[in-house]
Amino acid sequence: MPINCILRKCNAGYKFTGTEQRINRLMYMDDLKLFAKSKKKLEKLINTTRIFSQNIGMELGMEKCVLLEMKEGKLETSEDMELPNQEKMIALSENDAYKYLGVLEANTMKSTEMKAKIEKEYWRRTRKLLETKLYGRNLIKEINTWVVSLIRSLDHS
Repeated sequence: MPINCILRKCNAGYKFTGTEQRINRLMYMDDLKLFAKSKKKLEKLINTTRIFSQNIGMELGMEKCVLLEMKEGKLETSEDMELPNQEKMIALSENDAYKYLGVLEANTMKSTEMKAKIEKEYWRRTRKLLETKLYGRNLIKEINTWVVSLIRSLDHS
């Protein structure tokens, strides 16, 4: 909650039509997605987040961060972004994707790739359970709990 209050005060992000409200982040647990109209404003949001993280004893996982630049709804080719502390934020290329809340995204969700990934995990879990020596009833319970829950979790994300 405190990081939300701090980022809300930053003069960066996109304005809602007809209001003074801005959106500059999406946050769920430890996943954070930042939005800005320019690289300079984005850098401000990143530095604000970094300072807050350091103050509470957390480290910002820059190795998981990517830069996605879009103009008028289309993916733009951009260069990596140099940050003040000699770190680099890698720019996402046209064929790449990043993961937010476990879902592969770029300028759209990567549905085909996600479907293949989920299917692979579904069958991996099923094979693993079938290798156990569980009796029928317990095996079905475990499949419903561990395998089918993979698909159920997608309904809520």
